[in-house]
Amino acid sequence: MEQFKHEKRIVMNDDMFADYYDEVTSRLDHYIGKEITVKGFVHKEAGLSARQLVLSRFMITHCIADASLIGFLAEWNGAEQLQPDTWIELEGTLGKASYNGAVIPIIRTKRWKEISEPEQPYVYPAAINMTE
Repeated sequence: MEQFKHEKRIVMNDDMFADYYDEVTSRLDHYIGKEITVKGFVHKEAGLSARQLVLSRFMITHCIADASLIGFLAEWNGAEQLQPDTWIELEGTLGKASYNGAVIPIIRTKRWKEISEPEQPYVYPAAINMTE
């Protein structure tokens, strides 16, 4: 994690996704303006603009029954054309947005491409990975 905090470019790899996500969301001001690459599936919620979606993963801490949705708000012209549950990889720049009264990260997307669902679509906190 110490190395992650000093990276110029953030790559949200699967084995550390949950921990990196927690770090970025809890210390957002430190990461504003950094380039980021993320893989996930499209999730759309009421209240988002047509240009926005949530690039999501399901995080599991104990068992599949406790899976929770985590992800980054992403924005670009054309996002409205993507269907929910489509897997994509995107690159962009981290910024700040407000959603339902909370300050959250937003990815100002520069590039994206459709990808296949990974063999292991779930993410886990690193401490869980080390004990399995």
